[in-house]
Amino acid sequence: MASHIGHILGDLVQIELDDRMSLVNAIVKIKVSLDINKPLRRVMQLRLLERDDFTIRLTYARLPNFCFLCGKMRHIARTCEKQYEDGFTDPGTNTPYGAWLRHD
Repeated sequence: MASHIGHILGDLVQIELDDRMSLVNAIVKIKVSLDINKPLRRVMQLRLLERDDFTIRLTYARLPNFCFLCGKMRHIARTCEKQYEDGFTDPGTNTPYGAWLRHD
């Protein structure tokens, strides 16, 4: 499952399982090489052996500065081109991305 997630996120580099946890509460660290031109994924829907779908929340270690408006890593919100698009509404502090994506 971790390998599958890693390949969806980017180029899989390494998988590490915190063996102090049970499989139910396991923390899996998946090291991937990400495309910096794509927005970061915040959540992922998964299905395990024909059972119901479940959602995992993604966090990123050693994440550089990124835009809280579009989720891309090459700039920050105040320089984001998204704010100049037609129909853009300033979300204030309720941005779609935030510091909560960082897990350091």
